[in-house]
Parts: sequence; structure tokens; C-alpha cells
Amino acid sequence: MKMRIRCGILFAMAAGTVSAAKLPVPEVVCEKPGGWTFRTEEVSEQAGVAVWKIAASAASADTASAPPAFRVAFRGFPNAGIRHLWHAGSQSVAPMAPIARMTPIWDSPFVSRFGHYQPLYAFIGDGDDNRLTVALAESREEVRFVGGTDNAATVQGEFRLFDGPTRARASYETYLRLDARAVPWHEAVSDAARWMQTAADAKPLNAPVCAYDPVYST
Repeated sequence: MKMRIRCGILFAMAAGTVSAAKLPVPEVVCEKPGGWTFRTEEVSEQAGVAVWKIAASAASADTASAPPAFRVAFRGFPNAGIRHLWHAGSQSVAPMAPIARMTPIWDSPFVSRFGHYQPLYAFIGDGDDNRLTVALAESREEVRFVGGTDNAATVQGEFRLFDGPTRARASYETYLRLDARAVPWHEAVSDAARWMQTAADAKPLNAPVCAYDPVYST
């Protein structure tokens, strides 16, 4: 049985700012829930930025099991001048100057996991302006992301979780941040990275003093 959870319709229709009204509503899709249930909830909203809680629960709080594979998707965001999709592995020719291409939705997924990139992606316009930056507060589990144009006037994307082995648990939760503010893209990415550190409790380790000593190399 496929489970499809779509919540927050009132947010999409609510009287807010123009930017906030354009934000897509996240959708959870699970092909084989196996007794697990899912819930989405908007937990904060400001001008052009929304944060959603994604919660999953096993059939019984007393019985732990591995969560099923599921996707957190967004669709139907207007493709108004979006030209690039930036991610943590994008190459640069200069600081903050991305070499990133707009990908089709069927392209190979980007992968982040503990110690390898992060689930943070930015759709950028021609003028280096942010159109939509999406971030998932998950720093430990592997996350696959596909996003881009769907050959229509919109872009879409989805975060794929638990496609592989993981530990058993009775519940799981994460947070999704959507940012459609009209700001430089690097500002949106920096804000999202700071948010991820707090939301995922993923503060970087402090480097010891000796790490800054010069090293001789031939």
C-alpha cells in the first residue's frame, strides 16, 4: 500500500507575503509503510521562509523497527528564470561563483551522508539571486536528492530517506526548510547552513591549535 501525506493546504492559500504564498507544500510519499505513519506540520513561517516538521512513527511505540523508505517531495514551484541548481559538491572558479547546471528531474540523485556533503540545494536565477533554497535537517542518515525541471513551467524535487540499511527505532523526525526570498543565493545558502547546524544539532568540531601549525611537504 502506498501512503501519500499532503498537509498544510491552508498555508499555501493563507494570506501572507507574496513570496511565502509561492512556496511549495511538502508531500510525504511512502510506497511500503509497513505500519509506519507519517505527519507533516508547518512549524514556522516568515517572509519567504517556511519550516516544516516531518514526523514518522512505528505501529507501536514499544516496538522498534527500521523506518521504511520514503520521500519528502515538493512540486509545482514556478520556473521563472531559474538557471542553476547549486549543491555542496558544485565546483567553483572563484569563491562563491558556482559552476552548476539546471538538471532534469530524472537525473542521477545527489547523495549526502555523515561526513559527506549535506542535504542543502539552491535553485539560482541568472542574476545570482536566490529563487528557492531547500534544506533538510539530517546530518547522520544518507539522503538522496533529485531536483530540477520537469520539462514544464515548474521545478520540483524530493529528498529520499532510508533507501538503505539503518538502525531500528520507534519514531523519526526531521525538518525541511524552504526559502524563496529575493536575496543573493549565497546569503540564502549561508542562512540555511546555520539553520541546519541548530535544527540537526550538527555543530562543527573545534580544530585543535596544532591543526594550524605549518606542515612541510615535498
